[in-house]
Amino acid sequence: MKINILILLLLLLTSSLAAEFTKTDSLEFKLSTLDDSIEKVEILCDLAKEVLSESSEKTIQYGNEALQLSQKLDYPKGEARANKYLGFAYYYQQQYETALEYHFASLELFEKLEIKKDIADVLGNIGIAYYQMEDFETAISYISRSLEINQELSNKSGMANAYNNLGNIFFVQNELGRAVQFYSESLKIHQETNNTSSMIATLSNIGISYDYLSNYNKALEAYKSTLILQDEIEDRIGYASTLGNIGNMHHKLGNFTLALDYYFEALKLNREMEDSLGIATSLGNIGVVYSNLGNHDSALGYYLESLEIKEKIGYQEGVASSYNNIGLIYEKLDDFDKAMDYFNESAAIYEELGNKEGLAATLGNIGIIYKNREDYDKASNYYEQSMMLYREIGNRSGVAISLNNIGLIYEKQGKYDSALNYCLDALKIYKEINSKQRIANCSNDVGTIYIKMHQYKNALPFLREGLSLAQEIDAKDLIKNSYDSFYELYYQQGNYKKALEYFRLYSTEKDSIFTRESSEKIAEMQTKYETERKEKENKQYKLELETEKLVKTRLNFSLAMVGVLVLIVFFLYRTKIKANKLLASKVEEALEKQRNQQQIIVHQASLSSLGELAAGIAHEINQPLQNIAFIIENMYLENKENEQNSEFEKDTKDILEDVDRIRRIIDDIRVFSRDQKDETQKEFDINESINGAYNLSKHLYEKNDIKIDFDLSEDINSVLGNPFKYEQVVLNLLTNAKDAIEEKSQNKDINLNFEKKIQLRSYNKNENVVFEIEDNGVGIEEEVLDKIFQPFYTSKEIGRGTGLGLSISYGIIKEMKGTISVTSKKGVGTKFAISIPKIKR
Repeated sequence: MKINILILLLLLLTSSLAAEFTKTDSLEFKLSTLDDSIEKVEILCDLAKEVLSESSEKTIQYGNEALQLSQKLDYPKGEARANKYLGFAYYYQQQYETALEYHFASLELFEKLEIKKDIADVLGNIGIAYYQMEDFETAISYISRSLEINQELSNKSGMANAYNNLGNIFFVQNELGRAVQFYSESLKIHQETNNTSSMIATLSNIGISYDYLSNYNKALEAYKSTLILQDEIEDRIGYASTLGNIGNMHHKLGNFTLALDYYFEALKLNREMEDSLGIATSLGNIGVVYSNLGNHDSALGYYLESLEIKEKIGYQEGVASSYNNIGLIYEKLDDFDKAMDYFNESAAIYEELGNKEGLAATLGNIGIIYKNREDYDKASNYYEQSMMLYREIGNRSGVAISLNNIGLIYEKQGKYDSALNYCLDALKIYKEINSKQRIANCSNDVGTIYIKMHQYKNALPFLREGLSLAQEIDAKDLIKNSYDSFYELYYQQGNYKKALEYFRLYSTEKDSIFTRESSEKIAEMQTKYETERKEKENKQYKLELETEKLVKTRLNFSLAMVGVLVLIVFFLYRTKIKANKLLASKVEEALEKQRNQQQIIVHQASLSSLGELAAGIAHEINQPLQNIAFIIENMYLENKENEQNSEFEKDTKDILEDVDRIRRIIDDIRVFSRDQKDETQKEFDINESINGAYNLSKHLYEKNDIKIDFDLSEDINSVLGNPFKYEQVVLNLLTNAKDAIEEKSQNKDINLNFEKKIQLRSYNKNENVVFEIEDNGVGIEEEVLDKIFQPFYTSKEIGRGTGLGLSISYGIIKEMKGTISVTSKKGVGTKFAISIPKIKR
């Protein structure tokens, strides 16, 4: 990983050398018109510079011509330039000693000519060559001299490149803090000069440095800034890579859902670009998350697909990573022999490649196998080797993993004090780097050790923290382990009721993670992969056999043709009869599909024009309705005053109630038909709207003895939208909840002590602000849940609802870019949840 970063930045140093290739033709044409002269030397040097990124061989050709002509004409500046570009060309060919010879010759000439900018450039180039030769002290010396001259000249481009390359050197020496300092200085200059491509490269390296420092939140900031810039310049390859890096940070922080979102987005983009390596990497990342979530069959599927691509493109480092990941799946399934086979293959590749980080991870995994086999001495040996490598490369997360593993060995040996010390040291590091998954796992380990030491009071807070974090990140394996630890705790304390409760939870979680069906699925996928690999290995052999068979096949084929032709005629006749029947069936299916689609189109067209029609209908109905209401109301009052006819009074009262219902329907239609987008959007606090809606209708709840429980977050984020419309949504949901509770309370089968209750909650969740309203009313039948947001659908008695309330609410929330969802159980109650994006500062 480090090598890739440094190559990127070294190319940046010479980015000024790359120009549009269209200049090459004009320079070559001009060259053909010139005799030996200083102008010809300059053209040759320009050509050497121009073709460098295309062909280092051409640069050497033009550079040598320029060098010879300069010496012939006694033109030292041309000689210096020629040496400079020849040095670049040999650097590109990784002939660093030869490159240095030309750079030193160039430096000597530029110093005599006192051309400071070129002196600074060549000093930087010499430093880079020494860096590639791993003479870091000398590299720092030359690049620092280059930086001083560039600072003297106020050459911002040269200063930025020097800072970048100093950052590179400290990065490979694991002085990551100093690397970040130099990268940050470089970034400031790139921001001042608005050099987007250089800003992207530097931000990426800052992100990777923070990743190695296990400061994942800082790394996230850098990667997100990188992503914005890559989007601006439409760098799709870089964008996909950065999506993966952001996913990695969320994964390390235990935010598995977010990690999957970014990994799948990266996978989609890589597939669009047909980037095999990007596809393989994304598949592997997705597999790791599923493995951590306990979804082993899905994880193995992604691992095998990733491995197949990596083998096809010859990406050995990736193959080693896949072997390691597949081994972990088998370790979790207690198939230790198979896991060990994969780990050994992985370790061999990493060792051959000199990849210390990969080797450290694999050695740790081999240690786990020996621990499971109760060979604790070998397990400790592998953990120590792993920790030593992690310390060499400055990977704190890896060191913590090794410490935790060693602690668990001491636990197995009954050395609980030593076990506790190692695990607490690991937990301290995990908390410093804020790795939720690791904190959850290690907290549970510490709690388990305290249980074995019979210090149950000390165990409880660690077990609670472990379970809480495991549930927060939805890590099924960790949740299962936490339930098991709680079972052990309460069992040891003699609280058998609690112990049984957690044992049941443990058993349920264990069954959900791994079933016989998933075991068979994993075996099937593994068999399929191994079969395909053997087929590829035998491909050449099969081709040779096929060639030998081909001659015989052709002869047999010719003899069989006559017989086949007879069979074909018969077959075609039978097939034609079947085809006709099939065609008739397909035509009928197509006609039925067309009829269904036409009905859908008509329905959608009706809904889309409903708003316009509704507004007109409401207007046309409203005026005559007012007249009817006025006349009926006068008749009712006159009859009541004169006490003439009680039957007439009842009839007119019923008519007035129906008129009032029609008015409510018209009001709802007006709201339904209104274009929400025209409403004023502003920042507001949903708690204020919730309280406002409650205050408008609280007398109804007091009157009906309905208890309202408030659980509104005090630090709720603001949202953007229409607060009055949001209040209308809350009021509608409160009214529905009240009606549902009242309907349930009227049921004769309900206990007289039935407590009428509505719960209101608000809280922040990721990038959203959530409001929940939950009642213990009659509930909604499952088969009608998907209809409740449709216009005019109502489950209430005739006359008690218009069927537009939830449809209006759905439209309001949708225009605020939010979602509204419902869960309900008949006879138990209903919960609505509204989620609105919070304002990003």
